[in-house]
Amino acid sequence: MTAPTTAMVLAAGLGTRMRPLTDDRPKALVEVGGKALIDHVLDRLADAGVTDAVVNVHWFADRLESHLAARTRPMIRLSDERAELLETGGGLKKARPLLGDGPVFVANIDSVWIDRGDALGDLIRLWNPARMDAALHVFEIEGEGVDSVIARATTLNPQSASPSAAMLFASVNAIVYRHGARNRLRVHVDRGFAAYLWEWFGQLPNGVAR
Repeated sequence: MTAPTTAMVLAAGLGTRMRPLTDDRPKALVEVGGKALIDHVLDRLADAGVTDAVVNVHWFADRLESHLAARTRPMIRLSDERAELLETGGGLKKARPLLGDGPVFVANIDSVWIDRGDALGDLIRLWNPARMDAALHVFEIEGEGVDSVIARATTLNPQSASPSAAMLFASVNAIVYRHGARNRLRVHVDRGFAAYLWEWFGQLPNGVAR
């Protein structure tokens, strides 16, 4: 199956949860490990075969545009939201003419992860346009501690099966659902903070394997 070569990178947010780091810069230019968040994401996408990236801009847009102009890969096109911040759905709708008709990656700039394998490659192999409209990358936890996760952080009943529930973690939404065995849970993190969520899982009574 042909891998997506285009990506939408969501970088227009105000970064309110990262203040005061974002008082003088867009969230995309906050550095982690000496490297801007957006460069972490763009480098990973380029390594996965992405040649064109559409980046939406709003907060400190001029500064972000200047930073992106120095990049050589992938090719960057801007979706300008200076006049109005459009959030995720509105940002994608506005950028639609720039994205083309094929499948695209959609990535947040505040999601930095360390691969235990080939995350984007796994997502490419999973994607099947004949069977799905979208594919999400999730992580899985299992073990006796799963019931503690459910009881402490969701509206799911630990004693019975349920399709899914929202979990609020550090003001960030995640979607959790049982998968397969009773003590197995899959988690889709809507935004960043996945690393901190991992740490929290590791501190639960009885523990969980990830």
